[in-house]
Amino acid sequence: MEEALGGQRPAAPAPSGAKIRPRDYPHLKFSEAEVERFIDRFKRAALQEGLTDADKAYQVVNFFPEGEDLREVEDMKGFQSKDWTKLKEEILERWEDRGPRYWESDLEKVALERAEKGGVRTQAEYVSYITSFDQVLRYLERNEIVTANMELL
Repeated sequence: MEEALGGQRPAAPAPSGAKIRPRDYPHLKFSEAEVERFIDRFKRAALQEGLTDADKAYQVVNFFPEGEDLREVEDMKGFQSKDWTKLKEEILERWEDRGPRYWESDLEKVALERAEKGGVRTQAEYVSYITSFDQVLRYLERNEIVTANMELL
């Protein structure tokens, strides 16, 4: 297709100007455990707001938490080309039925990795350790792999 356009890539579709904001849809948040439900809810909200497919591709990232998952979506071809159909397929392929991301043993692994590096000596190391540990623990609690009532060894 680039050859037919003289070596130029086709421009991504222009956004319509319609917006969907997380503050207007507080229940709408990406969840690895319920990817299809998230996509369905996002599509319904986008329909109410009058978003085009290009708008959906551009604005869906507003509903992903800051971090690795957000960066993965921003790197997807469908996001970069503002192609909602492709992006939706990529999101589903990436997160659908992939099984647990973390296990209880990953909490111990995070602690052991820090210990092997000499423990926590600086505030930056502390923040890094707590962030990693908390990310694993929140995932385990959210997906009911562990609960707040379980005894930690």
